[in-house]
Amino acid sequence: MGGRGGAGGGGSKGGGGGGGSVDDQLRAAYDKLAAHPDAWVKITDLRQAVPGATPEALDAALRRLSQAHDVDMMPEGNAKTLTAADRRHAVPVGGQLAHLIAINRH
Repeated sequence: MGGRGGAGGGGSKGGGGGGGSVDDQLRAAYDKLAAHPDAWVKITDLRQAVPGATPEALDAALRRLSQAHDVDMMPEGNAKTLTAADRRHAVPVGGQLAHLIAINRH
């Protein structure tokens, strides 16, 4: 999982419905969904906030974001709260499936 600090990576132009790369669209959607920088947001909610992107483009962008220094991803600690969509939208990171994302946007 990513640490905190520097700027995140670039991104793919493919699969997005406007507004720059899918990576950029995910970051913009995070900014709208998060109560504050570093807040944990469900990856399912983040994916749904970028409706113009294909599932494959979202998967690739989330994998790239997982490597960015300003992004952290982690599994949901209480597996009982996970929906079928949460399980389906999880991102493999460091040998675990991540359901939550936080971006440090100072």
